[in-house]
Amino acid sequence: MNKFAVLASATAAIATAATTMAGPLLTISANVGGYAPVTSTSNGVATSTAGSYSYVGGVVSGFPMDWMISWDMLGEDTSVYPTSTFVTNGFRVQNLTSSAKTFDITVALASPAGSNLQLLCTALLGGTLTSDAPGTTASLTSSGALWSGQINGISRSTSDLMNNANLSTGATTSFGPLTSNWTGTVTGALSTVGYRMQFTLGAKSTAVFTGYWEGVVVPTPGALATLAVAGGLANRRRRTN
Repeated sequence: MNKFAVLASATAAIATAATTMAGPLLTISANVGGYAPVTSTSNGVATSTAGSYSYVGGVVSGFPMDWMISWDMLGEDTSVYPTSTFVTNGFRVQNLTSSAKTFDITVALASPAGSNLQLLCTALLGGTLTSDAPGTTASLTSSGALWSGQINGISRSTSDLMNNANLSTGATTSFGPLTSNWTGTVTGALSTVGYRMQFTLGAKSTAVFTGYWEGVVVPTPGALATLAVAGGLANRRRRTN
């Protein structure tokens, strides 16, 4: 059975020591090559912007080391803003072996923001594909959607980006940015927002994803009145790289 180690980070240490500053729980699950998923969870560290938290970390396969995933993202607390945003700066996936590997990665941020909601969602996806060995052609392919937004762990088909991707390079190539907008109905309580990436990464290849995912709650007329009394709606904000 493969063993996996979670990469230690200064951010995680700070989050543990300063629980009063911890943001919503982030969960990242990676299923690589059909093996059992490897899951990493962490609370965010407060940034200089109220209600915004940073998440830095990664996972690496044990011996023999054959893949690595790392991330540096931002998330927003829905108790402060009626929106949850991921900035996927440096979401890095690396295949260290001489054969292709399939990756199924889900990212979910705890976002309790009420029940029976409508979400107005926006996503942007871009990045780079790089060959890590001379004479090797890096490849990134997907059967169906490479990237799809998720609400309560359920992918939304209209949020798909990079359907049937087919990229290759002997050096480095860029893809995107691609954008998508959609609405999603939440029946029952909203628990998480996030996204799922499903793709095959060629031998000695590294993919770095950039962009954002944003899900803005669309209030009902009654909720609008309540929010107005409470001080008004927060402005919708979007971060890009």
